[in-house]
Formats: sequence, C-alpha cells, structure tokens
Amino acid sequence: MGRSLARLSLLLVFFSVLSPATAKKVTVLISCDGFRWDYPRWYDTPFLDSLAAEGAEGELVPSFPSKTFPNHYTLVTGLRPEHHGIIANNFMDRATGVRFTLSNPKTKFDPHFYKGEPLWLTAQRQGKHTAVFYWPGSDVPVSGRYPDIWHRYDEKPHMTFEQRADSVFAQLTSAQQPDLIMAYFEEPDGSGHSFGPQAKETQAAVEAMDSLLGQLWHRITKAGLSDSVNLVVVSDHGMTWFTPSRQIPVGKYLKREWYKSVEGDLPANIYTEHPWQQDSIVKALSHVPHLRVWRKADIPAWLHYQDDDNIGDVLVVPDEGYLFTDAKCHDGGVHGFDPGYSDMHALFRTCGPDIKQNVDLGQFSNTAVYSIVCRLIGVEPAANDGMDEYKKLETKLFRFVSR
Repeated sequence: MGRSLARLSLLLVFFSVLSPATAKKVTVLISCDGFRWDYPRWYDTPFLDSLAAEGAEGELVPSFPSKTFPNHYTLVTGLRPEHHGIIANNFMDRATGVRFTLSNPKTKFDPHFYKGEPLWLTAQRQGKHTAVFYWPGSDVPVSGRYPDIWHRYDEKPHMTFEQRADSVFAQLTSAQQPDLIMAYFEEPDGSGHSFGPQAKETQAAVEAMDSLLGQLWHRITKAGLSDSVNLVVVSDHGMTWFTPSRQIPVGKYLKREWYKSVEGDLPANIYTEHPWQQDSIVKALSHVPHLRVWRKADIPAWLHYQDDDNIGDVLVVPDEGYLFTDAKCHDGGVHGFDPGYSDMHALFRTCGPDIKQNVDLGQFSNTAVYSIVCRLIGVEPAANDGMDEYKKLETKLFRFVSR
C-alpha cells in the first residue's frame, strides 16, 4: 500500500510538471521592421520592458545582408540568405538572366527564388494550423503551398496596424484557433529611413509600436488567454545614420564597360562577363576609402555569403554609414551593412507559459529564431543553419523539457 501511494505521488508530480508544457498553446510571432535592439534603452517602451522582465530578451544579430526581405526569410527558415535564395533586394538570376526585384511582382512572387521550408509549411507538414498577416514571403507559393490563412502584401485595401492587431486577436479567440499566428509591421523602419534612428519621429514610431503591442497583450490577458499564448517579438535589422556627404558614386570609379550589371548598394553585387573586368573593378575600388571589395571566391567566411550561384562576381560592401551608389540620396537612416556593426542588431523579446522569466540571452544569430518557434509550437524543424546557436539557448530560455 505504501509503495503504491509513493508511486502515485511520483506520477502526480511528473504530470504536474509536464502538463503545462503539453497543454494546448498558441504562439504569436510579431515582427517590427527596423527595430534596433537598443531602442528600448533610448525611448519609452514599457510593454517591451515588461516582456524582458516577465520573459526573455536578446540582441539579434542579422544575417548578411542586413536587409528586410533576406532577414525575414531567414527568421522563418533558419537559413542564411546564401542558402535560402533571397540574397538581396535586387540580384541577377544567372540561370535565366532574369533580374529579381521586390518591385516586380513576377519575380517577387515567383517560388523559383525561395528555397528552404518556412515556418508555416513546417507547421502544416506536422498537422498544425497557421494564420499569417503580411510576413514577407508568406504570399509566395513556396513548394506550391501557402499558410492556411494569408494575405497578399499588395492587396487593396491594405490592413492598418490596428486591423492587423485585431486580426491576431480574432484568430486567438476563433473556434478554429491556429497553432501559429504571425504578423508583420513596417514600423519603425519607415520612420527610421525617413528621419534617422535618433529623430523624434522615429521615437514616436517606436513608442507607438510598443503601445500597440501592449494593447494587444492587454486584450489577450483580459480574455484569459495569457496562460496559453507564447508571444515572440522580433525585428529583422537595425538602422544607422546616413548623410549624402558619405555617398560614394559608382560612376566615379567604374567604367561602364567593366560590368554587365551593378545590383544594389548594400551590398553591391557586380556581375561581369570576363575575368579581366573583375580585375579592373577590384583594382579600381581596392583603395577607395570606406569600401571593401572582394571577388566572390574571396568573400570572408564571417559574412556567410558565397554559396548561392546568384551572388555577384564582385561584392562591394561600404563601411557603416556609407553608400556605394549613383542614385540621389538624402539624410536619413540606412541598413544592410556587415552584421558585425551593433547598429544593425535587432530586437528580440518573448514571454509566455513556456518561457523562463527575466532571462537575458545576450547576442545571438537570428538563424536560431526558426528553431525557437518550432519548439514553442511543438514541431521538428527542417534542416537549417541555426541549430548550433539554438542549442546554446535552449536550456536557458525554455521552462520545460523538450517535447
């Protein structure tokens, strides 16, 4: 009798520990574009501060290039741009000669360019349901499939920020509650570009996003859902100041007959037809102040930017705060630089029933976010570049043993 009671007590303890982790949970993943990791140190962000206290905070190191589309796709695949295919906002597809640009719907929505398995497909493949509001890449039929609920980014009318927050809450309270809900917001990136990271307008955008997220969490709490919702707030990159006096004109240093195409300014992928052109470009730029230039084979390993066939024959990366372009420039914020610069680092906050409290994760690669969210929704991640980074965070971040 005594042994039976002892065994029963052990079983009760065992299930009392496991049941919170194995009960139905919903994960909400939100991205605030261009939200520097240190904006909460500069500006008034009480909700994000409370997330750090009640859960975990970190400093996300973006993948190169520290641009919006490449890094949003990294966040949901765990793959660096050199492995998931979206290597920049503009690039040449060597196999077809087609120029990929985000402004061209024919290329932006072409699944040919999107490799890897995004979160919504990983979840679907393992029996989970997803609702996604404007996350970059979610309106592309990767492997022929979309999230269960999704919206085309260029749809009219375009949902306001408040409508997106309302949509997240509506999914949380619906009879067909998804396992994963994702939403993307363009601020404070837009204000950061227009006015710079330290402008009062950017401060207002940062504090408005904090207020919007705080209101959403208040509604979740008031509805009695906070014990079943894991909230993850991330960003794709930071922002730094630029002024036109730091512009480095392409035409001043490169002759037009030396290249087939120059795509982008952060970085500049230069495509050539002959080896002698590469020699001329590297020679002309190698001593230009505030520029770093490499042939593709010589791109340093820390950038993780060699494996994709569409990377240019020559790569030009300006120092932080400089642009290599002939385009007309204005004072404001820019990003895309070497992720080693702390100005490029991004926000990470999370809290919920599966997250430990008051945890500072420090700096970590944004390739780990995919596996973190997979863990929260209870699915096995596809092969990715962030597993080693994720394993360093696992025991520090999560409250319960792995499912």
